[in-house]
Amino acid sequence: LSCLLVLFLGLSCASSVYAANGLDLSNDQCTAMTAAQWKCLRKTDAHSFAIIQAFRGGAQINQATARCVADAWAANFTSVDIYVWMCPNCVGNVPASNAMANLVKYLHTHNVTFGKVWMDIELCDNDPTCWKSLQENIAFMQEAVTTLQKSNIKVGIYSTPWEWTRVFG
Repeated sequence: LSCLLVLFLGLSCASSVYAANGLDLSNDQCTAMTAAQWKCLRKTDAHSFAIIQAFRGGAQINQATARCVADAWAANFTSVDIYVWMCPNCVGNVPASNAMANLVKYLHTHNVTFGKVWMDIELCDNDPTCWKSLQENIAFMQEAVTTLQKSNIKVGIYSTPWEWTRVFG
């Protein structure tokens, strides 16, 4: 009887697991996507959410963000978020408050509807100097997040454990 109870509890827990397929689209991928491709990804690949890069280091604001987000919503994605990749040594990223204020202005000017801004914490490709000291990195990211939060924007942070420890300790 106790084995059946354990089996039953295990099956009960297993049936409550939720998983969803989603897309993380870079600046370049987003820019190249057509409305028809968005619909195809939603329908044939069963993706339900999209996270679109809206800000990239030295390139700054992805000017296709408004179109990409609108196309994702039009393709019936259930959730559309945006993400930011920035660093304190990337051109135009300092102060972080100005960079994020410019992004907020773009989002409001173009009526971009999204759920959350995700801060993408990654090392720079082929450039070990894009981040500064741990303390400077923490202050930089706090400034960026605070600026977004002051504009009533929900913020999430994602990273790998390996990259997180190298950037923030």
